[in-house]
Amino acid sequence: MGRKGYVWALSAGFNAALAAISAKLPIHQFLRYALILLFNVTMWASYVNSLKALSSLQATVTNFATNFISSGLAGFFFFHESLSFQWFAGALLIIIGVVILSNSSIEKLFQNQYGERILHVKWRVLHPVQEEHDSGIGYTSTTSDSK
Repeated sequence: MGRKGYVWALSAGFNAALAAISAKLPIHQFLRYALILLFNVTMWASYVNSLKALSSLQATVTNFATNFISSGLAGFFFFHESLSFQWFAGALLIIIGVVILSNSSIEKLFQNQYGERILHVKWRVLHPVQEEHDSGIGYTSTTSDSK
């Protein structure tokens, strides 16, 4: 399921870059706006699908990195924009960050008996208790695992 999520996140990033590229194309304004709208709608649909399989952090960072790198390279190759050494160094650091995030387990997701994805979270519950030494109410905390 995770690999499919990354495909959706990459698709979202590429579609966002295509929307930016479309804005610079020397074509009729109506067609330009139609392409921008098409690529943005496709980007959002892909991004939502990536969120179904990945954590929001993994989906967002992968989408951003793909958009940033593909937009920069498209500007360089198609529009002859200059890219500095710092841009390439930053792009490399972004790629390394995406690789680190893709190999980490941010959230543990499970499916319940209805097929819904749920998040396994450790949470603290405060229980009111009557304190023996004074007349006020105190609280104790317990840690519980919800599944």
